[in-house]
Amino acid sequence: MIENADSLDEIIKEVAAKHGFVLSLDDPVLLVYTIQQRLLADSANGQQLLFDHFREELEQTLDDWEKETTSKLDQALVRTIAFAKTDFRDQMNQDVEKITAVVDARYATIQSQIWEELKKCQHSSNISLVAAVLTVAAAAAVLWNSLGYA
Repeated sequence: MIENADSLDEIIKEVAAKHGFVLSLDDPVLLVYTIQQRLLADSANGQQLLFDHFREELEQTLDDWEKETTSKLDQALVRTIAFAKTDFRDQMNQDVEKITAVVDARYATIQSQIWEELKKCQHSSNISLVAAVLTVAAAAAVLWNSLGYA
């Protein structure tokens, strides 16, 4: 975010060099620019918070999944040993199917959560884009008005 006088001076110099128009520090265009920079920074901070929250949820989900999978595997191993003398192969196939179903279900849940978080991020980005377009339109209107075309 551009906040210091040196950065504003650079913007004033660049506008003067490119467009032959000298902005003053109290020019509304610089106000709009400052607001736009603030909105962009706020949006970036919001997206970072969403990302951090999503990462924490994903890590917790993966940790839970690991514990659950470990528990299921331990249970399957105990059952397999108990039935090994009579029906080892059938029991093993049943356990593999159960574990696969748990893994498939958990994978689908995680994938759904990822898509939801990505949709939220995209929505936030879309809002930022609209804000940027509105800011540019406002700046253009102010410039148009200040040049006496209104």
